[in-house]
Amino acid sequence: MNHVRSFFATVAAFVAGNIGITLGQVLNGLCFPMPEGMDMNDPAAFAAWVQTLPVAAMLGVELSYIVGSLLCGFVGAVAHPPHGRVIALVTGVFFTLANIMNVMAIPHPNWMVVLTMITFVPLSVAGAALGARVRPAS
Repeated sequence: MNHVRSFFATVAAFVAGNIGITLGQVLNGLCFPMPEGMDMNDPAAFAAWVQTLPVAAMLGVELSYIVGSLLCGFVGAVAHPPHGRVIALVTGVFFTLANIMNVMAIPHPNWMVVLTMITFVPLSVAGAALGARVRPAS
């Protein structure tokens, strides 16, 4: 039964992190909208547009990753306190792997690649620490 609870807590944490990242990306997109008529299915056009974005837009993306990471760790720790830190590590690794695919598909500035690679795991664990304060393991 404990494994089932761990599994569902991990899924809930991953979903919560994705919601946090998505909401952050939507808000960032409102501040820095895509050009009219741009086809998101054209990787070359999308990559060229990303290269024109200001640093503030890139920091908005990073902020969404920070929020999503904290949220996934928090939800994992609240959903299953005895394994909150492990859940945070697992979800942080999943988000890091997704980030690797993202930076391979879309050119990013080097500083952003480094920053995003060190974001997910530590901040997911920090979110789990916050969650453990709200609902300590019994």
